[in-house]
Amino acid sequence: MGPMRLAIIASLSLALGAGAVARGDESGIKPNVRALESRFRVVKQRFDADKRQYVLILQAKETSDKPCNFDASFQDADDKEVKAVKLEFDDGGRQTTQGNRYTATIKYPTRKTMDKVTQIVVTKSD
Repeated sequence: MGPMRLAIIASLSLALGAGAVARGDESGIKPNVRALESRFRVVKQRFDADKRQYVLILQAKETSDKPCNFDASFQDADDKEVKAVKLEFDDGGRQTTQGNRYTATIKYPTRKTMDKVTQIVVTKSD
């Protein structure tokens, strides 16, 4: 195999591998949390494989009596929603106090559903 052919194969492998998530690797899909950034600073985020959920530690930017209503949309490669779930706040998400930290979780759907998912997008739902 010539050097040119090797270079082409290497570049294709990198291009395909960079955007693809291995089938069944739920931890490789990091949610798009931009919708949270108007109200919170994202302090920490991680995938909890044992509970099959994504955990977000958020710090409130301001005090608000408005409830925290956010959805997580699990989407396929064509940006079509496969499943939607509500973000669950440990304290119920009834209000926020500036500077306080809150834990929110995104519970993952079944593994069969996750096989179709390529992205997770958080949106405001109220």
